[in-house]
Amino acid sequence: MSLILQASDMISTKIKQANPEETSSVERMRALLALQFLNYGIIATVLVVGLITGKVVESALSCLCFVFLRNATGGFHFKNLDHCFLFSVFVISIGPHIQTENLAVIILTSSILVAIYSEKKKALPVTLILGNLLIMSPVIALAFLMQALTLIKLGR
Repeated sequence: MSLILQASDMISTKIKQANPEETSSVERMRALLALQFLNYGIIATVLVVGLITGKVVESALSCLCFVFLRNATGGFHFKNLDHCFLFSVFVISIGPHIQTENLAVIILTSSILVAIYSEKKKALPVTLILGNLLIMSPVIALAFLMQALTLIKLGR
């Protein structure tokens, strides 16, 4: 069991014991707590990494863009929440620290990947990605590319 699920299980069990009649089931509370720990933990860790490396604004932008595109397009899900946490922190945190050339190629690649592999909406995410051709932000381009890559289904 992942550390996130263990912590969620411990807390939800204590909540249920403290108020058994007015609380949801332990399983439901555990799942909801785990999701909150995962989401807020990723955001906090990405911002701490950005603070340590002097790129907190860029890290926040990377996180925002990755999450927005993820919600709009979906993508690969790890079975273990700890793996999800580590992967998400890595791919969101790395973008602000990479020097890029050929931004237009990265932007066009991301838009093509989303158009081909997204099982959800396509027009809005592709338009958003292509909108970066006006701004030409490397942080945004790399966040979108990282998310677009999670849409590719390998070996399934």
